[in-house]
Amino acid sequence: MEEVNRVSNIIDEYEEKIARATLLYQYKTSRYQDVLETLKNLESNVLKLFSSLSIFVTVFVIIIRYNTGVLLHVAPSPAQAAALTAAGVAFVTLCSAWSYVFRAVASANRAEFPLEEVDDDFHNEDRERTLSLLINWYSAVIKDVEVQYNAKSLLVGKAFNDMIFTGCGFIVFAVFIYFINIA
Repeated sequence: MEEVNRVSNIIDEYEEKIARATLLYQYKTSRYQDVLETLKNLESNVLKLFSSLSIFVTVFVIIIRYNTGVLLHVAPSPAQAAALTAAGVAFVTLCSAWSYVFRAVASANRAEFPLEEVDDDFHNEDRERTLSLLINWYSAVIKDVEVQYNAKSLLVGKAFNDMIFTGCGFIVFAVFIYFINIA
């Protein structure tokens, strides 16, 4: 009878370990999906920002192209020099913002699910060991995705800082072009 109770306790402990490992596995898979979805949302927004910046670069180049006659003279006035300086600052910071966003758009290597290893472990190991391996894999991938997210967020933050300078430079440029055209 004592032996039966001992075996029953071992089985109960094992089932409890399996239940806890299953809960942890479910949590990790859910967390992985959440982190991956967050990264995909960031990448989607970065793509929208990238296309907006690309359009702005094109518009800015067109504006400069059609105002070169006003801006480039043998002896430019102080207003023309200020407009050219503002245009230069705006264009350089715009290109910088565009490069930050371009780097954030670039896809990073994603961890691949180790199918063969999991398949071998699934058939050769017990449930607890298999769940443990999957939990460890998800933990590592979650960290990797979070690192990618943080890196992309940092690049987007730098791009927004550059976009502030771009906007200021563009406004100054537009004001000077307006006054030069009026004069």
